[in-house]
Amino acid sequence: MVSYIKNIRFYLDDLENCSCAPTKYIEIISFYESLLLIAEYIIILFNIGSIFIPSIFNPNNIPKYGVFMYIIAVIILHCLFIYNVYEFHRGIKKDCKCVNSNQKTRLYLQTVYYGGMLVVILILGLIILLRRLK
Repeated sequence: MVSYIKNIRFYLDDLENCSCAPTKYIEIISFYESLLLIAEYIIILFNIGSIFIPSIFNPNNIPKYGVFMYIIAVIILHCLFIYNVYEFHRGIKKDCKCVNSNQKTRLYLQTVYYGGMLVVILILGLIILLRRLK
C-alpha cells in the first residue's frame, strides 16, 4: 500500500503543473496522502519493532485508549480523503487532458478501497455495539 500511495503522490505532484486541474483539492489530497503514508509507516514500524524488540513493542504495553485514538484519527483521515477526492472529481473539466490518465483511476480505486474499509469498520462496530447491548 505504501508504494501505491507514493505513486499517487507523484501523480498529484505532476498535476500541480496542469492549468485545468482543480489545484485546491490537489494540494489537500496530497496533504492527506502524506498523513496516510505516515500512518502506514507507523504500523510498519510497530510490526517490525514487535518482532525485533518485543519487550518495548508489546501490544499489552500500549494503552487501549491510544490504539482507539489512532483508529479514530485514521477513520477521520479516510473520510476527509474520500470527500476531497469526490470534490476533485467534481472540479475536473471534461476537456482537461492532463488529469485524465490511468493514475486518476488509481486515485479513485484508492478512494473505493478506503470507503470499503470504512463500511466494514462501521458494520463491525455496529455488531460489537449490538452484542454489548444484549
